[in-house]
Amino acid sequence: MIAPLPPVAPNLSAPDGETPAPRGSFRRHNRLQHKLDFDTVFQRGRRAQGRHFNLIACLVRDPDAQPRLGLAVAKGAGHSPARARLRRLTREAFRAIRPALQRPVDLVVSARQPWPNAQLADVVEELLFLSKKLRLIA
Repeated sequence: MIAPLPPVAPNLSAPDGETPAPRGSFRRHNRLQHKLDFDTVFQRGRRAQGRHFNLIACLVRDPDAQPRLGLAVAKGAGHSPARARLRRLTREAFRAIRPALQRPVDLVVSARQPWPNAQLADVVEELLFLSKKLRLIA
C-alpha cells in the first residue's frame, strides 16, 4: 500500500497559516554564485528602483539559459533574522515570477532599508512592478 504524501508546510507569510508554500526549487543553476557574475550584472545591467528594493537586470545571450537571481541585502536592512527573512521572501517571490520572465536574465535584488511588515504578496508585487518597469514581463 502506498503511504499518503505528507502535508505541505504552511506558508508563514500567509495570514491564515493554512495556505501552502509555493513549490519550487532554488538550485545552483537558478542563482548567481560568483563575484564575476555579480560584477557583470552591476556593470551591464539596467536598474529600477522601488520602495524597498533596487532591481538590476542583465539579459543573457545564451537562449537555453534560465533566469538567475542574486541577492544583496545590506546591514541597513535590519538585524540578521530580518535580513534572512527578507532573503527567503525574495527567493519565494522569484520562484513565483520566474515563469513570467520572457527572456533569460540575471537579476540582482538589492535591499537597502528595513521592511519589517513584509509579506510574500508584497514582495511578489514589488518584484513584478520592477520587472515590468524594466520590460522583462509584458
